[in-house]
Amino acid sequence: LHPCQWGELCIDTSPEHRQRFSHQRAPLGKCPQGKQCMRLTDHRHRQQYAHEGMWAFMLLCSQPKATCTEIQRDPLHCQKYCHREDAGPRQTGFSTVYQVVDVDDEDVEKDI
Repeated sequence: LHPCQWGELCIDTSPEHRQRFSHQRAPLGKCPQGKQCMRLTDHRHRQQYAHEGMWAFMLLCSQPKATCTEIQRDPLHCQKYCHREDAGPRQTGFSTVYQVVDVDDEDVEKDI
């Protein structure tokens, strides 16, 4: 199964969606800062906490941060996408967990 970008906050209850996507819970639950959270571009924070109206994980941008044209064009780009130089494996007590998910566009729902 592919991970649903909405994670535990997903509202799509259709059988087709539930059969195609997994829905992981955020390890630390909902962010205590709520909609006022100032860390929405921090991929490590986003992996740990759920944020209402935000994807549960950030996708990997196809461009390096230094040359990414989307950063200037779209102010929300860095809330949706992480850049390779910011990503990387993080060790946990159980296994290596990657901070972002690199998926094909066809695997990502377009309703954000």
